[in-house]
Amino acid sequence: MIAVMLILLVFAGAFVAFVLIWGSKTNKIELNVFEDIRTPLVLQVLVPRENDKSALAAEQMFASVHGVLGDMIKGEDIISFEVISSEEEGIRFYIVTPKHLAKFVEGQMYAQYPNADISYVDDYISKANGDDETFVTCGEIEMEKDSIFPIKTFRNFEVDPLAAITGAMSDLSRGEKAWLQVIVRPVSNYWQKDSKKYITAIREGKDLNGESFFSKIAGVFAKIGQSLSTSEAGPVKKEVVKLEPGQEEELKEIETKMLKLGFEVKIRVVTKAGTQERSEQILRDVTASFKQFTTAHLNNFIHSKPTKTGKEIYDEYVIRHMDADEPDILNIEELASLYHLPNISVETPNIAWSRSRKLEPPMNLPKAADGDVTVF
Repeated sequence: MIAVMLILLVFAGAFVAFVLIWGSKTNKIELNVFEDIRTPLVLQVLVPRENDKSALAAEQMFASVHGVLGDMIKGEDIISFEVISSEEEGIRFYIVTPKHLAKFVEGQMYAQYPNADISYVDDYISKANGDDETFVTCGEIEMEKDSIFPIKTFRNFEVDPLAAITGAMSDLSRGEKAWLQVIVRPVSNYWQKDSKKYITAIREGKDLNGESFFSKIAGVFAKIGQSLSTSEAGPVKKEVVKLEPGQEEELKEIETKMLKLGFEVKIRVVTKAGTQERSEQILRDVTASFKQFTTAHLNNFIHSKPTKTGKEIYDEYVIRHMDADEPDILNIEELASLYHLPNISVETPNIAWSRSRKLEPPMNLPKAADGDVTVF
Protein backbone atom coordinates (compact mmCIF):
# COMPACT_ATOMS: atom_id res chain seq x y z
CA MET A 1 0.00 0.00 0.00
CA ILE A 2 2.89 2.36 0.82
CA ALA A 3 4.40 1.67 -2.60
CA VAL A 4 1.10 2.56 -4.25
CA MET A 5 0.94 5.86 -2.35
CA LEU A 6 4.52 6.73 -3.37
CA ILE A 7 3.67 6.09 -7.00
CA LEU A 8 0.63 8.32 -6.69
CA LEU A 9 2.70 11.13 -5.14
CA VAL A 10 5.19 10.93 -8.01
CA PHE A 11 2.31 11.07 -10.47
CA ALA A 12 0.83 14.10 -8.71
CA GLY A 13 4.18 15.91 -8.78
CA ALA A 14 4.57 15.25 -12.49
CA PHE A 15 1.05 16.52 -13.09
CA VAL A 16 1.73 19.76 -11.20
CA ALA A 17 4.90 20.31 -13.26
CA PHE A 18 2.92 19.75 -16.46
CA VAL A 19 0.28 22.29 -15.41
CA LEU A 20 2.92 24.92 -14.63
CA ILE A 21 4.75 24.40 -17.93
CA TRP A 22 1.51 24.41 -19.92
CA GLY A 23 0.38 27.57 -18.15
CA SER A 24 3.62 29.38 -18.99
CA LYS A 25 3.25 28.42 -22.65
CA THR A 26 -0.33 29.63 -22.64
CA ASN A 27 0.76 33.00 -21.25
CA LYS A 28 3.32 33.33 -24.02
CA ILE A 29 0.66 32.67 -26.62
CA GLU A 30 -1.62 35.30 -25.09
CA LEU A 31 1.04 37.96 -25.67
CA ASN A 32 0.04 37.88 -29.34
CA VAL A 33 -3.55 38.87 -28.57
CA PHE A 34 -3.94 42.56 -29.30
CA GLU A 35 -5.77 44.79 -26.83
CA ASP A 36 -5.96 47.89 -29.05
CA ILE A 37 -6.82 48.40 -32.71
CA ARG A 38 -3.67 48.55 -34.82
CA THR A 39 -3.61 51.47 -37.30
CA PRO A 40 -7.38 52.10 -37.01
CA LEU A 41 -9.59 53.23 -39.86
CA VAL A 42 -13.13 54.50 -39.30
CA LEU A 43 -15.94 53.35 -41.60
CA GLN A 44 -19.28 55.16 -41.54
CA VAL A 45 -22.13 52.91 -42.64
CA LEU A 46 -25.48 54.33 -43.75
CA VAL A 47 -28.42 52.45 -45.21
CA PRO A 48 -31.51 53.74 -47.05
CA ARG A 49 -34.75 54.23 -45.13
CA GLU A 50 -36.32 51.32 -47.02
CA ASN A 51 -33.65 48.85 -45.87
CA ASP A 52 -35.39 45.56 -45.08
CA LYS A 53 -32.44 43.56 -43.73
CA SER A 54 -32.98 42.17 -40.23
CA ALA A 55 -30.43 41.50 -37.50
CA LEU A 56 -29.81 38.13 -39.17
CA ALA A 57 -27.69 39.96 -41.76
CA ALA A 58 -25.44 41.25 -38.98
CA GLU A 59 -25.20 37.76 -37.48
CA GLN A 60 -23.91 36.42 -40.80
CA MET A 61 -21.47 39.32 -41.05
CA PHE A 62 -20.12 38.60 -37.55
CA ALA A 63 -19.64 34.93 -38.51
CA SER A 64 -17.45 35.96 -41.46
CA VAL A 65 -15.49 38.46 -39.37
CA HIS A 66 -14.91 35.79 -36.72
CA GLY A 67 -13.32 33.57 -39.33
CA VAL A 68 -10.79 36.08 -40.59
CA LEU A 69 -9.91 37.45 -37.15
CA GLY A 70 -9.49 34.01 -35.65
CA ASP A 71 -7.16 32.93 -38.48
CA MET A 72 -4.66 35.78 -38.01
CA ILE A 73 -1.18 34.26 -37.66
CA LYS A 74 0.41 37.15 -35.76
CA GLY A 75 -2.41 37.51 -33.26
CA GLU A 76 -6.13 38.09 -32.91
CA ASP A 77 -7.18 41.64 -33.80
CA ILE A 78 -10.15 43.50 -32.39
CA ILE A 79 -12.86 45.54 -34.13
CA SER A 80 -15.15 48.16 -32.64
CA PHE A 81 -18.80 48.63 -33.64
CA GLU A 82 -20.14 52.00 -32.58
CA VAL A 83 -23.33 54.07 -32.57
CA ILE A 84 -23.20 57.81 -31.90
CA SER A 85 -25.92 60.40 -31.58
CA SER A 86 -26.17 64.19 -31.57
CA GLU A 87 -28.92 66.61 -32.51
CA GLU A 88 -26.71 68.17 -35.16
CA GLU A 89 -25.72 64.98 -37.05
CA GLY A 90 -28.35 62.45 -35.97
CA ILE A 91 -27.72 58.80 -35.11
CA ARG A 92 -24.87 57.26 -37.06
CA PHE A 93 -23.26 53.83 -37.25
CA TYR A 94 -19.52 53.26 -37.42
CA ILE A 95 -17.03 50.41 -37.58
CA VAL A 96 -13.44 50.98 -36.44
CA THR A 97 -11.13 48.34 -37.86
CA PRO A 98 -7.40 47.73 -38.27
CA LYS A 99 -6.18 49.11 -41.60
CA HIS A 100 -5.17 45.69 -42.94
CA LEU A 101 -8.71 44.37 -42.41
CA ALA A 102 -10.67 47.42 -43.58
CA LYS A 103 -11.39 46.18 -47.11
CA PHE A 104 -12.43 42.77 -45.85
CA VAL A 105 -14.83 44.27 -43.31
CA GLU A 106 -16.19 46.64 -45.95
CA GLY A 107 -16.75 43.69 -48.27
CA GLN A 108 -18.63 41.73 -45.62
CA MET A 109 -20.89 44.71 -44.90
CA TYR A 110 -21.70 45.05 -48.60
CA ALA A 111 -22.33 41.30 -48.82
CA GLN A 112 -25.07 41.58 -46.19
CA TYR A 113 -26.20 45.15 -46.91
CA PRO A 114 -25.70 45.62 -50.68
CA ASN A 115 -27.48 49.00 -50.63
CA ALA A 116 -25.30 50.42 -47.86
CA ASP A 117 -23.33 53.64 -48.27
CA ILE A 118 -19.91 52.99 -46.71
CA SER A 119 -17.28 55.70 -46.50
CA TYR A 120 -13.94 56.20 -44.77
CA VAL A 121 -14.17 59.20 -42.45
CA ASP A 122 -12.18 61.03 -39.79
CA ASP A 123 -12.64 59.77 -36.26
CA TYR A 124 -15.62 61.56 -34.71
CA ILE A 125 -13.82 61.56 -31.36
CA SER A 126 -11.18 63.97 -32.63
CA LYS A 127 -13.92 66.40 -33.63
CA ALA A 128 -15.42 66.29 -30.14
CA ASN A 129 -12.23 66.99 -28.22
CA GLY A 130 -12.97 70.72 -28.32
CA ASP A 131 -16.15 70.41 -26.25
CA ASP A 132 -14.64 72.32 -23.32
CA GLU A 133 -17.94 73.47 -21.83
CA THR A 134 -19.58 70.06 -21.62
CA PHE A 135 -19.69 67.54 -18.79
CA VAL A 136 -18.69 64.00 -19.70
CA THR A 137 -19.97 60.82 -18.05
CA CYS A 138 -18.55 57.39 -18.80
CA GLY A 139 -19.72 53.91 -17.93
CA GLU A 140 -19.39 50.26 -18.88
CA ILE A 141 -22.08 47.62 -19.37
CA GLU A 142 -21.49 43.98 -18.49
CA MET A 143 -23.34 40.71 -18.06
CA GLU A 144 -24.58 40.05 -14.54
CA LYS A 145 -23.89 36.31 -14.58
CA ASP A 146 -21.29 34.11 -16.21
CA SER A 147 -21.13 34.31 -19.99
CA ILE A 148 -22.31 30.73 -20.46
CA PHE A 149 -25.80 32.00 -19.61
CA PRO A 150 -27.44 33.61 -22.67
CA ILE A 151 -29.34 36.84 -23.06
CA LYS A 152 -32.57 37.35 -24.97
CA THR A 153 -31.85 37.68 -28.69
CA PHE A 154 -33.54 39.34 -31.65
CA ARG A 155 -35.28 36.08 -32.59
CA ASN A 156 -37.42 36.42 -29.46
CA PHE A 157 -38.44 40.06 -29.98
CA GLU A 158 -41.62 41.22 -31.65
CA VAL A 159 -40.06 44.67 -32.15
CA ASP A 160 -36.48 45.22 -33.33
CA PRO A 161 -34.37 45.67 -30.15
CA LEU A 162 -32.33 48.34 -31.94
CA ALA A 163 -35.36 50.63 -31.67
CA ALA A 164 -35.03 50.82 -27.87
CA ILE A 165 -31.29 51.56 -28.03
CA THR A 166 -31.59 54.26 -30.69
CA GLY A 167 -34.66 55.62 -28.93
CA ALA A 168 -32.64 56.15 -25.75
CA MET A 169 -29.98 57.95 -27.78
CA SER A 170 -32.32 60.12 -29.83
CA ASP A 171 -33.78 62.53 -27.27
CA LEU A 172 -30.87 64.97 -27.19
CA SER A 173 -30.67 68.75 -27.21
CA ARG A 174 -28.14 70.84 -29.10
CA GLY A 175 -24.62 70.18 -27.88
CA GLU A 176 -25.48 66.87 -26.20
CA LYS A 177 -23.90 63.59 -27.34
CA ALA A 178 -24.27 59.88 -26.68
CA TRP A 179 -21.70 57.33 -27.80
CA LEU A 180 -22.04 53.54 -27.64
CA GLN A 181 -19.06 51.25 -28.24
CA VAL A 182 -19.11 47.46 -28.67
CA ILE A 183 -15.57 46.08 -29.02
CA VAL A 184 -15.22 42.45 -30.15
CA ARG A 185 -12.47 39.86 -30.43
CA PRO A 186 -12.99 36.23 -31.53
CA VAL A 187 -12.49 33.45 -29.01
CA SER A 188 -11.83 29.75 -29.34
CA ASN A 189 -14.21 27.13 -28.02
CA TYR A 190 -12.94 27.19 -24.42
CA TRP A 191 -16.13 28.92 -23.22
CA GLN A 192 -18.20 26.20 -24.87
CA LYS A 193 -16.27 23.64 -22.83
CA ASP A 194 -17.22 25.58 -19.70
CA SER A 195 -20.85 25.34 -20.81
CA LYS A 196 -20.57 21.57 -21.21
CA LYS A 197 -18.98 21.24 -17.76
CA TYR A 198 -21.82 23.21 -16.20
CA ILE A 199 -24.48 21.14 -17.97
CA THR A 200 -22.81 17.89 -16.93
CA ALA A 201 -22.47 19.06 -13.32
CA ILE A 202 -26.16 20.00 -13.10
CA ARG A 203 -27.35 16.74 -14.65
CA GLU A 204 -25.12 14.70 -12.31
CA GLY A 205 -26.00 16.74 -9.22
CA LYS A 206 -22.42 17.88 -8.56
CA ASP A 207 -21.39 20.80 -6.35
CA LEU A 208 -20.95 23.95 -8.47
CA ASN A 209 -19.00 25.91 -5.86
CA GLY A 210 -15.77 24.50 -7.21
CA GLU A 211 -12.76 23.08 -5.40
CA SER A 212 -9.07 23.86 -5.18
CA PHE A 213 -6.38 22.05 -7.12
CA PHE A 214 -5.18 20.21 -4.02
CA SER A 215 -8.75 19.25 -3.13
CA LYS A 216 -9.04 17.66 -6.56
CA ILE A 217 -5.78 15.73 -6.00
CA ALA A 218 -7.07 14.56 -2.62
CA GLY A 219 -10.27 13.49 -4.32
CA VAL A 220 -8.27 11.43 -6.82
CA PHE A 221 -6.46 9.66 -3.98
CA ALA A 222 -9.76 9.00 -2.22
CA LYS A 223 -11.31 7.51 -5.33
CA ILE A 224 -8.30 5.28 -5.96
CA GLY A 225 -8.30 4.12 -2.34
CA GLN A 226 -12.01 3.39 -2.54
CA SER A 227 -11.44 1.49 -5.78
CA LEU A 228 -8.72 -0.65 -4.19
CA SER A 229 -10.89 -1.52 -1.18
CA THR A 230 -14.15 -2.18 -3.04
CA SER A 231 -12.96 -3.58 -6.37
CA GLU A 232 -14.88 -6.78 -5.79
CA ALA A 233 -18.12 -5.12 -4.70
CA GLY A 234 -19.43 -4.84 -8.25
CA PRO A 235 -20.43 -1.78 -10.31
CA VAL A 236 -21.91 1.21 -8.49
CA LYS A 237 -25.34 2.30 -9.67
CA LYS A 238 -25.53 5.93 -10.80
CA GLU A 239 -28.10 8.00 -8.98
CA VAL A 240 -30.66 9.68 -11.22
CA VAL A 241 -30.76 13.42 -10.47
CA LYS A 242 -34.16 15.09 -10.60
CA LEU A 243 -33.84 18.62 -11.98
CA GLU A 244 -35.69 21.49 -10.35
CA PRO A 245 -38.48 23.26 -12.29
CA GLY A 246 -36.97 25.43 -15.01
CA GLN A 247 -33.53 23.80 -14.92
CA GLU A 248 -34.14 21.69 -18.01
CA GLU A 249 -35.12 24.78 -19.99
CA GLU A 250 -32.06 26.61 -18.65
CA LEU A 251 -29.75 23.83 -19.83
CA LYS A 252 -31.36 23.82 -23.28
CA GLU A 253 -30.78 27.57 -23.60
CA ILE A 254 -27.13 27.18 -22.58
CA GLU A 255 -26.71 24.38 -25.12
CA THR A 256 -28.26 26.55 -27.82
CA LYS A 257 -25.87 29.43 -27.10
CA MET A 258 -22.75 27.30 -27.28
CA LEU A 259 -23.63 26.01 -30.76
CA LYS A 260 -22.57 29.32 -32.33
CA LEU A 261 -19.28 31.19 -32.65
CA GLY A 262 -18.32 33.48 -29.80
CA PHE A 263 -16.66 36.86 -29.31
CA GLU A 264 -15.13 38.52 -26.30
CA VAL A 265 -17.06 41.76 -25.88
CA LYS A 266 -16.53 45.07 -24.09
CA ILE A 267 -19.36 47.64 -24.00
CA ARG A 268 -18.80 51.30 -23.11
CA VAL A 269 -21.04 54.37 -23.05
CA VAL A 270 -19.90 58.00 -23.12
CA THR A 271 -22.33 60.91 -22.78
CA LYS A 272 -21.85 64.67 -22.95
CA ALA A 273 -24.16 67.49 -21.86
CA GLY A 274 -24.22 71.01 -20.47
CA THR A 275 -24.65 69.83 -16.87
CA GLN A 276 -23.40 66.84 -14.93
CA GLU A 277 -26.95 65.81 -14.02
CA ARG A 278 -28.08 65.78 -17.63
CA SER A 279 -25.00 63.86 -18.77
CA GLU A 280 -25.63 61.20 -16.13
CA GLN A 281 -29.31 60.97 -17.11
CA ILE A 282 -28.45 60.29 -20.76
CA LEU A 283 -26.08 57.54 -19.69
CA ARG A 284 -28.77 56.00 -17.46
CA ASP A 285 -31.22 56.03 -20.37
CA VAL A 286 -28.80 54.27 -22.73
CA THR A 287 -27.85 51.69 -20.10
CA ALA A 288 -31.52 51.04 -19.28
CA SER A 289 -32.21 50.18 -22.93
CA PHE A 290 -30.05 47.06 -22.48
CA LYS A 291 -32.50 45.70 -19.89
CA GLN A 292 -34.67 44.52 -22.76
CA PHE A 293 -32.21 41.64 -23.29
CA THR A 294 -32.94 40.24 -19.82
CA THR A 295 -34.00 36.63 -19.46
CA ALA A 296 -35.32 36.22 -15.93
CA HIS A 297 -33.79 32.80 -15.25
CA LEU A 298 -30.60 33.23 -17.31
CA ASN A 299 -28.72 36.50 -17.83
CA ASN A 300 -29.00 40.25 -18.29
CA PHE A 301 -26.90 43.40 -18.67
CA ILE A 302 -26.05 45.66 -15.76
CA HIS A 303 -24.15 48.89 -15.27
CA SER A 304 -20.63 47.81 -14.23
CA LYS A 305 -19.53 48.72 -10.72
CA PRO A 306 -16.95 51.52 -10.97
CA THR A 307 -13.42 50.10 -10.78
CA LYS A 308 -11.86 52.83 -12.93
CA THR A 309 -11.99 56.60 -13.05
CA GLY A 310 -14.11 58.32 -15.67
CA LYS A 311 -10.95 59.47 -17.43
CA GLU A 312 -9.64 55.89 -17.59
CA ILE A 313 -12.86 54.68 -19.23
CA TYR A 314 -12.86 57.63 -21.63
CA ASP A 315 -9.23 57.01 -22.61
CA GLU A 316 -9.99 53.33 -23.24
CA TYR A 317 -12.96 54.34 -25.38
CA VAL A 318 -10.74 56.65 -27.44
CA ILE A 319 -8.11 53.99 -28.19
CA ARG A 320 -10.73 51.21 -28.48
CA HIS A 321 -9.12 49.12 -25.76
CA MET A 322 -10.15 45.55 -24.97
CA ASP A 323 -9.65 44.72 -21.30
CA ALA A 324 -7.65 41.59 -20.64
CA ASP A 325 -9.57 40.87 -17.43
CA GLU A 326 -12.33 38.40 -18.27
CA PRO A 327 -14.45 40.25 -20.83
CA ASP A 328 -17.95 38.96 -21.46
CA ILE A 329 -18.56 36.43 -24.22
CA LEU A 330 -21.49 36.72 -26.62
CA ASN A 331 -22.21 34.43 -29.53
CA ILE A 332 -22.88 35.91 -32.96
CA GLU A 333 -26.66 35.87 -32.51
CA GLU A 334 -26.43 37.76 -29.22
CA LEU A 335 -23.93 40.22 -30.68
CA ALA A 336 -26.13 40.90 -33.70
CA SER A 337 -28.99 41.67 -31.30
CA LEU A 338 -26.93 44.55 -29.88
CA TYR A 339 -25.47 45.90 -33.11
CA HIS A 340 -27.05 45.82 -36.55
CA LEU A 341 -28.06 48.45 -39.04
CA PRO A 342 -31.54 49.99 -38.80
CA ASN A 343 -34.28 48.81 -41.12
CA ILE A 344 -37.70 50.03 -42.13
CA SER A 345 -39.25 48.79 -38.86
CA VAL A 346 -37.09 51.11 -36.72
CA GLU A 347 -39.00 54.37 -36.50
CA THR A 348 -36.59 56.26 -34.25
CA PRO A 349 -36.38 59.89 -35.39
CA ASN A 350 -33.03 61.46 -36.23
CA ILE A 351 -31.39 58.34 -37.69
CA ALA A 352 -28.99 59.34 -40.47
CA TRP A 353 -30.13 57.41 -43.55
CA SER A 354 -28.31 57.34 -46.86
CA ARG A 355 -29.79 59.81 -49.34
CA SER A 356 -30.07 57.42 -52.25
CA ARG A 357 -30.06 53.70 -52.87
CA LYS A 358 -26.67 52.45 -54.03
CA LEU A 359 -26.96 50.08 -56.97
CA GLU A 360 -23.63 48.24 -56.77
CA PRO A 361 -20.87 48.01 -54.15
CA PRO A 362 -17.31 48.88 -55.21
CA MET A 363 -15.52 46.26 -57.29
CA ASN A 364 -12.61 44.08 -56.12
CA LEU A 365 -13.63 43.93 -52.47
CA PRO A 366 -12.30 40.85 -50.66
CA LYS A 367 -14.84 38.13 -49.98
CA ALA A 368 -15.09 35.65 -47.16
CA ALA A 369 -13.71 32.22 -47.75
CA ASP A 370 -16.15 29.42 -47.88
CA GLY A 371 -15.20 69.15 -19.99
CA ASP A 372 -15.19 67.10 -16.60
CA VAL A 373 -15.03 63.41 -16.88
CA THR A 374 -16.81 61.24 -14.33
CA VAL A 375 -17.48 57.57 -13.99
CA PHE A 376 -21.08 56.59 -13.46
